[in-house]
Parts: sequence; structure tokens; C-alpha cells
Amino acid sequence: ILTVSAKDWGTSQEKSIRIEDTASLEDREVQRILDEAEEKWNEDEEAKFQLELRYAAANLLEQTDLNLVELGYKAPTDARLALEPKMEEVKVCLAEAEAEEQDYFKLMDAVDSLRFELMKLGLRVYGKQVAPDGAPGPAKPRREGGVTGGGYILKEDS
Repeated sequence: ILTVSAKDWGTSQEKSIRIEDTASLEDREVQRILDEAEEKWNEDEEAKFQLELRYAAANLLEQTDLNLVELGYKAPTDARLALEPKMEEVKVCLAEAEAEEQDYFKLMDAVDSLRFELMKLGLRVYGKQVAPDGAPGPAKPRREGGVTGGGYILKEDS
């Protein structure tokens, strides 16, 4: 009648339950099992959220380390110094999460804060790129006084 399965992507363990139509299973028993599954749904979603958050945080730390190594001298020192405490905060929150003493909203805030610092670093490193010949990028240059999209700034009559 019903088959439900779940897979933990972190450990690759899979669990499933199958409810079959047999003479020994009464309607009340089937309904009890379905009700129990509905009750556990919120707990399962919470566990899924926590697992995905821990996985995202660990990946973000690893990618940040790799990006800093790859950027080398191109990453400004002050940006690196701004990233270090954010990375440390995520590491501490992850360690607490592994010990299951973690408020996951604190981990989520730490991850968001680190992502924001990484975006700022990206803007500083890649935001002012110029073509090798010094020519402007692929967009057409704007007319003096013009705005993006080719429109004009209208001045009110005084």
C-alpha cells in the first residue's frame, strides 16, 4: 500500500518502511502507522535542515580556503583579515554542531556572515576587471548624462 524511504547523503545510509496489504494488518493499524509518520515528518525535516546546513558550512570553509590559496596576492590583506574571524566562527559552530550542542540559527548566521565577506572579497578582486587591451567591456558605453538602458535623465523645469 505504501513505501517510504529516506537516504542520509552524509553517511549514504538508507532506511525504508513498506506497508503491504495483508490480512493481518487492520485498517486501524495502517492508520496508526500513517499518523505516526505524519507526526515524525517535522522532526525529519528539522534533521534534514540541520544536516544540509552542516554540509554547506563545511563545504563553504573548504572552498574559502581553496579560493584564498588560489587568489594568493590578489586577495587584499584587509579582506583576508576580515575573513579569518568569520571562518573561525563557522568552525566553532560546526564543532558544536558535531557535538550536538549547537543552536543551528547561530550556525546559519555564521555561514551567512562568511558568505557576505566572500562576496565583498569577490567584488574587490574581480569587480574592476579590464580587457587586456584596456578597452571597455562588452556593453556599449553610456552617453554623457544617460542612464543604464539607454534612457535619459529628465530634469524638472525650475
